[in-house]
Amino acid sequence: MRTLIISFSVIISLMPFHQSLYAQYYPDHLFLPLHSPVVKTMERMDVLHPDSFAAFTVCRPWRLDRVKKIVEQSHLSNADHANRMFFRELYSPALRSKKPVAGLFYRQPAHLFSMRKQGFTLFVDPLFHFEYGREAGINEHKYVNTRGVLVQGELAGKLGFYTEIDENQGNFMSYVMERKDNQFQVLPGNGRVKPFKQNSIDYMNARGYLSFNLLPQISLQMGQDNLFIGNGIRSFMLSDYTNNYTFFRLDTRFWRIDYQNIYAQLIDYRKENIADGPVARKWVALHHLNMQILPKLNIGLFEGVVFAPDSSTGSGFEWYYLNPVIFYRSVEYQLGSADNVIMGMDWKWNFLHHFSFYGQILIDDLRYWDLLKATGWWGNKYAFQSGIKYFDAFGIANLDIQTEFNTARPYTFSHDNPAISWSHYGQALGHPLGANFKEILFSAFYQPANRWFLQATAFHSLCGADSGMSNYGSNILLDNSFHGPDYGRLTGDGIPTRINYLNMKLSWMWRPNIFFDLNWIYRQQKSDWANLNRNTNYFAISFRMNFKANNFIF
Repeated sequence: MRTLIISFSVIISLMPFHQSLYAQYYPDHLFLPLHSPVVKTMERMDVLHPDSFAAFTVCRPWRLDRVKKIVEQSHLSNADHANRMFFRELYSPALRSKKPVAGLFYRQPAHLFSMRKQGFTLFVDPLFHFEYGREAGINEHKYVNTRGVLVQGELAGKLGFYTEIDENQGNFMSYVMERKDNQFQVLPGNGRVKPFKQNSIDYMNARGYLSFNLLPQISLQMGQDNLFIGNGIRSFMLSDYTNNYTFFRLDTRFWRIDYQNIYAQLIDYRKENIADGPVARKWVALHHLNMQILPKLNIGLFEGVVFAPDSSTGSGFEWYYLNPVIFYRSVEYQLGSADNVIMGMDWKWNFLHHFSFYGQILIDDLRYWDLLKATGWWGNKYAFQSGIKYFDAFGIANLDIQTEFNTARPYTFSHDNPAISWSHYGQALGHPLGANFKEILFSAFYQPANRWFLQATAFHSLCGADSGMSNYGSNILLDNSFHGPDYGRLTGDGIPTRINYLNMKLSWMWRPNIFFDLNWIYRQQKSDWANLNRNTNYFAISFRMNFKANNFIF
């Protein structure tokens, strides 16, 4: 540990403070990480710039050549200009330091090592996340200790590559550790962990991808990471809540259409099939068609299917689902299978140069007549999201606020074969609360100066929790054959459980992609069953270098 701290101190002390003029060059085949600070800049420019069309932002991560077209528009404030410079510092190999260290390190201001030769671009960076916190009423240290390395670049202007690996130890907030225990030692947003010293855990993460263009209109990405489909804080279709998975992503873009095909291998991680050996696999195939109906209005159509090997029929991977332009429900019927097909739509409407109205509707199963008569049939399984973003709110530059409503009917995303629930590694592929809930969120983001960031996130949710003997439709990993009464089922049935959450964070970016954070989290869980009541009051300070902040908003 002392060697690590000394090495880290040397790296920081060697960092240069000046850079030369910018030249227009980017490794266009790289993708902007899901939690990059540039994401906020991209969203702002998409809405605020008066001449831009509504960008195709629903499927993330975004490729850099498409981000560049939005971010490089005329800046709207000093902070926006600074954010654009930060984007250039991260990705433009032509942005050079005046005084590189030993002629080798920090030749670019944001990268420990960089190289640009004819047809080859390379960035190498360390990853660090050190956090120390205390939780009220708990007499133990809370901490995060992350170290890793990031390598990314481009070959021949055609092939992008990215690889990241990090080693972690930590003792997280009590509600996070409790969910980890309930998920059979799977940390939220990660995979399996192992014990480390007293009350702590140890785990490793690895992600990476290759990307290239098959045609000017068709790009391909293959890797191990998270993907996200949606314009909100949450997503029912595909979110970043779960662990990384291996995927193949085909993106076709022409005229006013963006069409995504995603194929991924998932892990069926449940109590019934956990063993010391390899865990069971399953697959998901999905496609998303996004259309620019009007210059400021995008409409998306979505369909996905989760399927797994069936020992009774001898079927394994269903090659039929590889057809990129087929209707999955028809394939499922022709195969005589009972795979888990989900359909939906989403929208984004930018208006008045300050607002963006967005949402999702997702249908798992639906019987129209029962829906019309409001019978409360248990099998009417659907989810709905609606939200609005307000940029430069109330005339205050770089104050952005967002409010969002989410709800999912009982048993949505579940199946009578739990192996093919809409899940991966024991966690929902969509919303972290699973199903059978209503939720309202609020987020405010303010950048008062170039390198200072204030963020507040709050939500209130009503969930119908499951009991030990009854399945009320909250846990999507349970067999929904045992669903109780067929009719009269309402969202929130079960054990009424309310969660109030508030997070306040102050961040200072000392150098490109190096942050100091002050973080306060208050979470209250109140239930009709007293043994489910929880309170968390947590304060922490942290240091991050080329690394995202933890996301435990549930």
